[in-house]
Amino acid sequence: EECEKRVPSSYNAAQKKQLCSFDASAKNFGRIGPAICASVAKQALHGNVKFDTILQLCQGSASAAPVQCYDKMESAGNQLKAKYGLDLCAHSESTLPGECFAELNSYPGTANRLKPEVMLEFCRTLHDRAPLLCLQAVQETHMLTVPQALEVCREVVGSGDHASTVQNMAVATCIREM
Repeated sequence: EECEKRVPSSYNAAQKKQLCSFDASAKNFGRIGPAICASVAKQALHGNVKFDTILQLCQGSASAAPVQCYDKMESAGNQLKAKYGLDLCAHSESTLPGECFAELNSYPGTANRLKPEVMLEFCRTLHDRAPLLCLQAVQETHMLTVPQALEVCREVVGSGDHASTVQNMAVATCIREM
C-alpha cells in the first residue's frame, strides 16, 4: 500500500502496517497522511517519543498537524505534554490546540490560573487563531482575568490559522486600542 511505502524505513513492517491501517469507512482511508505524520514525528520529536504515542497521533491523520501540535506543547512542560498532549492533538488539523495550551500555561498570576480541563476544552475547539490572539491582547492589557477572557474570546471568529490576517487581528487590535 502507498502509505506503508512512504513510512520512514526506521519503522519496522508491523509498525508501518499499524500506522497505515484504517477503518475502511474512515474519510482518510488509503491516504498517505499517517506516513507524512510519522516522518515528521521522527524529525520533530527527535526520537524522544515511544512508537505508541506516534501511533496515537498519526493513525488516521490527514497530515503532520497532530505531531506538530504535540511538539508545540513543549513550552508547557513535559509532564503536561505527556498527560494532555495526545488528548489535545490526536486528530488535530492544525498546531493551534498545542500552541493554545502552551500559551495558557505561560500566563503568570493566581488570578489567571485555569484547570487543565478548561484549557483543553477551549484549545480543542480552535479553528482559527483569532480567539488565541484575543486572549493574548487581554493578557497584555490586564483588562480581565484569563478565566473571564476565555468566555469573551471563545466567541471570536477569524480566518484560519495565520496570525497576520486582518480578520484574525481585529478583536485583539480593538482590545489593545481600548
